[in-house]
Amino acid sequence: HAHDAHAHSVAALAAIGVFGPHRPLVVSRRVAFPVPLLGRLKYRKADAYIVVSSFVRLRLLEAGVPDRKIHVVFDGVPLPTGMLESATEFRTQYDVPWAPGADDRTLLLGTLTSLAPEKLLEAELDLVAELPPSVHFWMAIPPIERNEGTERTESTLREYARRRGLEARFHIFPIGEDAGPFVATLDIFIYLSKLEGLSSAILLAMAHGIPVLANCVGGIPEVVRHGETGLL
Repeated sequence: HAHDAHAHSVAALAAIGVFGPHRPLVVSRRVAFPVPLLGRLKYRKADAYIVVSSFVRLRLLEAGVPDRKIHVVFDGVPLPTGMLESATEFRTQYDVPWAPGADDRTLLLGTLTSLAPEKLLEAELDLVAELPPSVHFWMAIPPIERNEGTERTESTLREYARRRGLEARFHIFPIGEDAGPFVATLDIFIYLSKLEGLSSAILLAMAHGIPVLANCVGGIPEVVRHGETGLL
C-alpha cells in the first residue's frame, strides 16, 4: 500500500516482479495534480486506487486508469471535544479580545496550510488588507509542512504582510500534531489554493463549527457547498 509518489514508484517495480513475484498494489492518492505523461505507465500497474475525492478520481481516469480500479474514500477528521477552553486560552495567550458582541472584539481569520506554491497565501493577505483594522489573520503551519523547498518562506510572507501594512495583524504560528485548539480559536477559516484534492484542513474547520471561505477548485466543492456549508 503506497501513500506517496516515491513509494508508488518503488512499489510499482515490486508489483511487476522486478524485485520478486507479483504482489497486489494499492495506491492512495490525495493530490489533484494531473498525472504526467511519463508517469502514466506506473499508474496503470496498480491493482486499486483509493482517492480522497471525485475530482481526484477524474484525474486518474484522464490518465487511463480503469474506473473499476478507483475507489473514492473521503477524508475524515476526529470530532473535537472540550475545545472552547483551549481556544479561550489560545486567544488569551496572545492578548486577542474575545467578547462576543463587544464593539472592540477582534475578528480572527485564519488558515492551516503549507508553504507549497499552489497555496494562495499572498492572496489571503491581500484580502485581509482590504478589511477593517479589527480583522486579524493568523496562519498555522505544521512542522512537516514548513520546508517545501520553494522560494516562499515564513520570512517572505512576513515581509509581504509588512508591505501591505499588516505587521500588527498577521501572525504565523508553529503548530503541533493537534491543530484543534488553533482552529477553534478562529472566527472564519479561509483557504485559497490553485488546486486541491479535498483539504483535510477545511474538514477540521467544519468539524469545529468554524465558517469556511474557500475558492471553487479541485475537490473543495465536494465538501463546501456554497451558501450552505460555507462560501466559495
